[in-house]
Amino acid sequence: MPLTGPLAEYGQASKNGILMAVRNQPKSIANLDIIFDDGAYNSRLTLSAFKKIAFEQKVKIVYCWGTEPNLAIADLADKHQIKLYAASTDSSLNKKLKNVIRVSPSSKQIALVILKEMVEDYDYVGVFMGVGNSIEFYRQIHKQGIKIKTFGTDFFDSKIIREQAGPGIRGAKYPTILASTEFQDQYLAIYRTDVMMNWAALAYDTINLIAEISQDNFRVK
Repeated sequence: MPLTGPLAEYGQASKNGILMAVRNQPKSIANLDIIFDDGAYNSRLTLSAFKKIAFEQKVKIVYCWGTEPNLAIADLADKHQIKLYAASTDSSLNKKLKNVIRVSPSSKQIALVILKEMVEDYDYVGVFMGVGNSIEFYRQIHKQGIKIKTFGTDFFDSKIIREQAGPGIRGAKYPTILASTEFQDQYLAIYRTDVMMNWAALAYDTINLIAEISQDNFRVK
């Protein structure tokens, strides 16, 4: 998972979710030897890390975050019968590969979230930039008095980012994964941040699922 690089927030949130599952379910997850490795959302680095844990450390199951990293290792995982739990929105990943299990929010889990009442009927603007640039964009349109409807990525799901962006982000729409209020409260209490928290929830649910269905000891990336 990307623990460094431009998408490190996603990887760190996923790692947090797994560690929280271990904390909450110590007995059921006791048979999992969990290993974290950093692919930095780079296909080459992810493939290298996969070969190390698959062929040197003999893992049986791998959890990998992101479409590009999963595409880089999916065929190899399937060939060597290593179960790959792929956190990805690419539905093609598990169509022909028996050992690839795609874990992603279903249509029932996707929610279109409206922060507050919509602004006047103007054209929409898609905001697809990094966190820092998105925050600055909303600060600038508010400063200049520009009122437009916007939509963007799940970066906007973070209360911290929304607060930093200020009033300009009001009315923005974005997709998100639904996490229970109980999970959100506990996650905030432990990690003191909500950045990419819902991806942590997906990792949390996945590791609990793996623990539930596992019969033997194995290692998880």
